Amino acid sequence: MAQTLLQLDNSGYAVGWIAALPHERAAAEAMLDKKHAPPQHKHTNDDNIYSLGSINGSNGEHNVAIASLPPGRHGTTPVATAAVQMLSSFPAIKFGLMVGIGGGIPSDDNDIRLGDVVISKPEGTFGGVRQYDCGKATIHGFEERGILNPPPRVLLNSIGALESKYETSGSAIPTILEAMHKRYPLMAKPRKGPGYIYQGTNYDRLFQSDYEHKNSKRDCGECDVAKEVDRQERSDQDPYIHYGTIASSNQVIKDARKRDLISKNCLCLLESGT
Repeated sequence: MAQTLLQLDNSGYAVGWIAALPHERAAAEAMLDKKHAPPQHKHTNDDNIYSLGSINGSNGEHNVAIASLPPGRHGTTPVATAAVQMLSSFPAIKFGLMVGIGGGIPSDDNDIRLGDVVISKPEGTFGGVRQYDCGKATIHGFEERGILNPPPRVLLNSIGALESKYETSGSAIPTILEAMHKRYPLMAKPRKGPGYIYQGTNYDRLFQSDYEHKNSKRDCGECDVAKEVDRQERSDQDPYIHYGTIASSNQVIKDARKRDLISKNCLCLLESGT
């Protein structure tokens, strides 16, 4: 017998979650502890398609509205459009989250590897996100202009509490992923392509920034091992959590040299160009 989904009024949702890509949205939906029925109504100008549900937290349930971007539409403008349209249909939303795949920016200070998690947090002059393509071109080069606001105080307090919990009790991510794989087996072993699991150290190889990969394959099986950066093996495969600045723009950066030039102590670049 089909399960009847709970249907709430749109005013019951306080968290908005935007994912740029379909597989990012799939991961977001898999995090819902309960799924809700579609929204009772949407604003006339709202083109988003929503997945609704709730996530259990230490202080109760959080009702979440999830939306994604249209295929082939990436960058800050489509994200802003999706957020504005979401607010038009869900006026009680207090927090907006942009969650997705990022390109790590490893450095001597930050050992970021495949599968790690980066959470934006105010650091230095940045509020947690740095839009590095916002500014003006001058005779002396490009000058960045404008600083994005930091997250609300209540979210910053939550980040601090999570950091403390991680230090004493470790991360809950492995347990969450295990539960996800049991609930959605196809996410662990899909019909095609990689699953939502750690891909292994063979796919987590770091090369010198000035090395140009000679083939168009998805892996580095034929790349020059002499140009590979030697990194100490981790004691386990569980993801590490990093806190700091995330770089954002309307570009997708696939050049490690350019990545290093614009990084300025950032931890990752949003791969979707958002």
